[in-house]
Amino acid sequence: PPGIPVVVWEKMQPMWSELQADLLKLSESATHTVATHAGHMVQLEEPDLVIEAILGVVRATQLPGARRLN
Repeated sequence: PPGIPVVVWEKMQPMWSELQADLLKLSESATHTVATHAGHMVQLEEPDLVIEAILGVVRATQLPGARRLN
């Protein structure tokens, strides 16, 4: 990631990946998308990726049997 020295990231990356996998297990419908060409401003650096993720959530709410909040 931008701003993190390579040597530090190499030590952090295995734990970061494990924690991301743990988050993914919190929901049966969770997905994990990595913005490989963005830092913390993913909405500016990879807007198409963000748009597609949002549309994916919208589409999932339209599936038969999707849970609705009342």
